[in-house]
Formats: sequence, C-alpha cells, structure tokens
Amino acid sequence: MPILCTLSIIGVICYVGFLIWKAIDKNIQEHNRKIEYAKENFNNKKHIFDSILSYFFNSSHGSYQNTYSSLKNSISEMKTANSDLKKLSPNDDYSGTISSCSKLADEFAAFGRRVNRLPYTCMMDSANYGRIQKAYLDSVRSMSKSTVDIIIGNCKKLMSSSAYSQIFSIDIESVLRCVWFYATDKPYSADSFKKAVDVFYRLSEKPHVDVTIAELYAMKQMGGEDVLRDRIRDILRSTHTAEELTLIASALMWINAYQAEYMVLQHMLSTGIQMSEKTQERLHSLTNGGGKAPAGFNVASNSSAMYFDVSALAWKDDEYTGLFENLAFQEKRLSYSLAVRDEDKNLFITNSISVPGTAKILTKLSSVFAEEYGPGVSAELKDCIALSGSGEEKMEGILVESSECKQMGILVHVARIGKKLSIKFYTLFMPGETRLSDQKQQALSLYKKLSPSVTIWESSLKDTVLMAIQQLLNSEPQTTIDSSTAGTNDGPIF
Repeated sequence: MPILCTLSIIGVICYVGFLIWKAIDKNIQEHNRKIEYAKENFNNKKHIFDSILSYFFNSSHGSYQNTYSSLKNSISEMKTANSDLKKLSPNDDYSGTISSCSKLADEFAAFGRRVNRLPYTCMMDSANYGRIQKAYLDSVRSMSKSTVDIIIGNCKKLMSSSAYSQIFSIDIESVLRCVWFYATDKPYSADSFKKAVDVFYRLSEKPHVDVTIAELYAMKQMGGEDVLRDRIRDILRSTHTAEELTLIASALMWINAYQAEYMVLQHMLSTGIQMSEKTQERLHSLTNGGGKAPAGFNVASNSSAMYFDVSALAWKDDEYTGLFENLAFQEKRLSYSLAVRDEDKNLFITNSISVPGTAKILTKLSSVFAEEYGPGVSAELKDCIALSGSGEEKMEGILVESSECKQMGILVHVARIGKKLSIKFYTLFMPGETRLSDQKQQALSLYKKLSPSVTIWESSLKDTVLMAIQQLLNSEPQTTIDSSTAGTNDGPIF
C-alpha cells in the first residue's frame, strides 16, 4: 500500500511537472514568435526606407524635401520597431543599422541641396538678352565624346544600384554639361541626348530651363526653325515663369530662331506676363523687321584678315533691315563687310601667254591707279575670309578702295580656268567706325545703287582693273606657261 501511494505521488508530481514544462515551453515559443515578428517588422521598416530611396532615383519623383521627410518618418518607425524588439530580446539591437540609415538620409538631403543650387541657367547670359556664357559653351565643346559617354553610362549604372553614397557624389552640373554636349555635337545623336536628359531628370526634382533650351538648339540644328513651332506651342501651354520664358526667348534669339522667339514674346504680352524693358524692346524690334534678320557673325575685320559676309549676295531689303535692327537691339555696330554684289569677267588667253602672279597684278594696278586717279585710289593684297551660313572659307584677293567713297570696296579675285582668266568682283560695303544708323543707310544705298557718284566709282574701278590686267597680259612674254607662276589655279569661291 505504501508503495502504491508513493508511486501515485510520483505520478502526480511528474504530471504536474509535465504541465509546467509544457506551459513554460509554450511561453518560450510565444516569446520567440514575438521576437521574430519584431525582427520582421523592423526589416519591413528598413525595406520601406530602401524603397523610398530606390523609387526616387528610378522613377518620376517628388521633391528632395518631401522625400527626406519620408525617410525621416521611416527611420522613426525603425526606431520604434527596434525599441519593441529590444524589450523582447535585449541582445537583438539594430541601432547600428538605424544610424547608417540616418547618415544616408542626411547625405540625401545634402545632395538635394547641391542639386537645387544649380544655377537657373548655365548657358545663357541672364544679364544680356540674346547672349550666352561663351566660356561655358567652350568648356562644353572641350569635352570628348568618350568622356561624356562614360559619365552618363556610370551615372545610369549607379542609379540602378543601391550604391547611394556614390550616387550622392555625382556632379549634377557635369551631367548638365553632358546634356549640352550631346545637343551641340555633330553628328547629333537623339538617343545619346535622351539618355543624358533622363539621367539629369532622375537627379533633378524639377524641369530646368537649360535642358529645354538644349532641346530647342538640337531641333533647330537638325531641322531648321520650322520644326520648332509645335514644341514652342507645347512650352507655352505649360506653366512657365516670366524668367523662364525670357530665357527661352533669349536663347531663341541666340540660335537665330526669330519666328519662334516672336511667338514666345507675343505670348508673354498677350497673356499679361511681366516683360522686362529689354524684352519689350526686342518684341518691337522683331515686329519691325528683326524677325527676318539673317544670322550675324561675331567677328571683326582687322589688319591681318578681312571678313565679309558672302551670303548677303542673296539678301533683299528685309534682310538688311533685320540685320541692323538686331545690331541696334544688341547695341553693336557692324564689324565686318557685306558683299552686296558680285560680277564675273573673263579674259581669253592662249597657252603661249604666261599668267602673272597676284603680286605682279597688284603692282600693275597700283601703277595704273596712280596714273589715272592719283593718290585717292589704292590697291592692297588681303587675306580674306568669306562668311556664310555653311561656315568660313579663306581666299586671297586684292582690295581696291577710293577715298571718295570709303563705304565701298571692290575685292578682286583672279584665277585661271582653262583658256580663260576668270576675274571675280565683289562689291563690298565697308562699315568703318560710323554710327549704326549711318552704316544702315550706307549699306542700303550701296545695295540699291541710290548714290550716283558711288555707282560711277564702282563701274569705273572695275573697268580700270580689267583694262590693267589686259595690259599686263598683253605685255607678258610669249612663253609656255608654268602653272606655278599663276596666282592660283583654283576657281573663285561661291
């Protein structure tokens, strides 16, 4: 009996122990589940933090300030989750992770401040309508395509990764230079330009006027001004500040897109957008002929080179008026010559006549001018640069001038073409240092042949040049021609 009693007691004790152990084990399991849940909760908060950063750099995003606030809220939730976890398991502490995230958030905010400090425009000269920062354009053009490709390629890779500290070291101004490089590069690559713009806008929180201007520049270079109309209409339908529209109009003047420029300024006037005194003056200039102006050149003739615009040969009254309207707006004077007329004359020669060189022709002309006109007419050998929309071309010529009409010059270019000596005459408007209004009046007068005395001088000088060269040919010895003795074997340009 005692034995049974003892066994019963032992059984009860074991059963009670089993129940206690089971209860303890259940509590342990429940506690462990709470710990795992707390860990999972923290990891979810950390994942949200990572997602906020990843979303910002890989999609259309909001502002740096709003995103920074979201990051800080995420960090606050991570701290709460970590506090809950430490209450359950003091040894599990993610404070180091939270500290790293806080540092990353602060770096993000600092990067945003640097991005937003990017100047409103880097290319345009805000203080001078229609002008650019030439040093900036030079710095863009000094970049190599391989370098620019590497910069944009590396940026794309970084923003698709989680290497945020490296992302925050990206120079946004350097990316903008890459945008400008692709916009001005020849041949133009629409794909490269788009990639650079995409990188820029994945970093910038708002549209930048320079990117818009770079796009307009590239479109103008590729398709001329007509292709800009629809894009300008899109720009005007969207919301833009007076400063943005002024810079866009200023850029359109720079790229000689005068009709598009007029559209922007007229829109500002008709919608009541505040216009500066300069933009009002520019709109008046465009209305009065400046919109039909040919592209000018930022060059000046000097003692070593004489520049003249050969494209002026195709101008009408409107182009002359437009050119001087634009110069007036820019408060500049014409600093190079305009070819208002050209004329070709041919003298027939035989193989037995030696063609004199340019120096010999110059000596003959000087002698004849001195005898016929006295000291009032001069001839001088000039290194000339002919300007046109397609670029520049160097040529050698003899400039004939008369003190009686200093606004006119006759440029003579001689070349042997087969059995003919081709003589090209360019009648040039020589601007001098007179006022712009006087330059305009003189240029139009020369173009329209309004001055009888100047017209007579032009005809007389050309006739004398022909006579002098004919006399020189007649006096040349009858010999087999050595082509090296000719002034040039190339035909006249343009």
